[in-house]
Amino acid sequence: MRKTSTGLLEQGTQTPSPAPDLIPAETRTENSHRDWYSKRGHFIRPFTDAEHLWPSVFSRLEQGKFATDLGQLSEKEIAFLRAVATNDEDEFNPAPFVQKFHPQYLKRLGDKGLLIRAGRGRYKFYHPLFRQFLKQQP
Repeated sequence: MRKTSTGLLEQGTQTPSPAPDLIPAETRTENSHRDWYSKRGHFIRPFTDAEHLWPSVFSRLEQGKFATDLGQLSEKEIAFLRAVATNDEDEFNPAPFVQKFHPQYLKRLGDKGLLIRAGRGRYKFYHPLFRQFLKQQP
């Protein structure tokens, strides 16, 4: 049994329209993928304003990942992270914090994946939102 669409193609009443992945590269335009979907009723709306989503994204991360990360740390390690979070730069030099905190904390937090070594004598948090989370904690 033949499909109806195949019969229409053979009759010449319908022309095939290849999927964007099957269009040769030299005939593809920048928007061919979008055009193909929009012609078929799939309207792709550009995602331009995500500002209203940040509070919900942040609260989900806070409840899950960030709270779990802090749950595995000692009070002294949490105090060290909060002290570092007050620094507004993406990367930080641990030298100012070594007077108050033992350098071993830096190594432990790196081993736990919360701090990443960005270069010689430079570290950063594993995620920028983790810094924001630490700043907002009492």
